Amino acid sequence: MIPRITTSYTPSGTNIIYNTFQNHNLQVGNKIWVDVPVVGNPVHDAEYAVTVITDEDHFTTSRTPNPTYG
Repeated sequence: MIPRITTSYTPSGTNIIYNTFQNHNLQVGNKIWVDVPVVGNPVHDAEYAVTVITDEDHFTTSRTPNPTYG
């Protein structure tokens, strides 16, 4: 379980780049839940997969959330 951390994000083409302002301890392939205070474009409340780790406080996901099964 990864604790809730505050982030900012920047849209970049078909991706979203997140800045966590602290060490996120994530790895490529990890799933994260994004809970945005104002739902809208380009990020929605949903699960996303980490696709790139830039450094200890930046990571990237696709703009497209993981599919929901169930």
